[in-house]
Amino acid sequence: MFGATSQGNDCNGPDTTGISGLPDGPGFLIPGRSKVQCTWPLPGLPWFVCRKSGLRECLLGLVLLAHLFPESSALAGGWRLGNEQDLPLELRQRGWRVLANRDHEPTRFLWRENGVVQVDTDDSVGFLFRELSADERRAHSMSWRWQVARDLPPADLSRRDADDRPLAVHLWFDLPETQTSWWTETGRSIFRWTGLPVPGRTITYVWGGKHDSGASFPSPYRPRDGRVIVLRPSGSPVNTWQDERIEPDADYVKYFGAPAVAPRFVVISGDSDNRGGTSSGLVTLPVFR
Repeated sequence: MFGATSQGNDCNGPDTTGISGLPDGPGFLIPGRSKVQCTWPLPGLPWFVCRKSGLRECLLGLVLLAHLFPESSALAGGWRLGNEQDLPLELRQRGWRVLANRDHEPTRFLWRENGVVQVDTDDSVGFLFRELSADERRAHSMSWRWQVARDLPPADLSRRDADDRPLAVHLWFDLPETQTSWWTETGRSIFRWTGLPVPGRTITYVWGGKHDSGASFPSPYRPRDGRVIVLRPSGSPVNTWQDERIEPDADYVKYFGAPAVAPRFVVISGDSDNRGGTSSGLVTLPVFR
């Protein structure tokens, strides 16, 4: 679902109010302008219904979504900010938020002492994310500790229908300047109004899966702009702290073959929504130096 705004452009599309099968919900609203909502009757269909006014703006919105997120229905396809009251106060105070999916139960993120987060999945998916400060974006390294108490069966993390893992730490980067345009920057600005993170390129450091330690491959969701690096495969010792340290700039150059771009978000996740099951692990909040 995508909404835009307009001042007087008429839309000749059908009014979907009260029509069974068409989703209904809030669009975007910019102060001083009328509200417009565009909806997809079914996920993935390349057409839309414009309900009020702003045909041109609705078309623009759909083009932006397709350009920014070609591998999935992305934010329009079910991603939303999690309920703040479900996130521990200690994490909210440190600037962390949850990205959840309306089609699946959210992964639970619980606060433990000394900057430790417990990540519990139960046929669920979710991302705990925070935007980095200017100093953190300039850091040369990121380090954390983690352990798994309840593992998931080995899965093929290169497949969209099987990429379950108990723990992952991600870096989400802006797009490099060579890939930015008026379209992408406008789209990113629109989504920032909602509070949702909009990654350009992504690197995912994983505990889990059937691949050997050190394996890397394209993200099944973002094959051009995302990489998955397996640090600890399924079957690694449980209930044992493991230390990790990575260099964002070096990894960016290595996996994307381009000059480094500073990371924008740091993210923690757990995922068991594809094959089901439960998992539990602990991870310290990443430190940038």
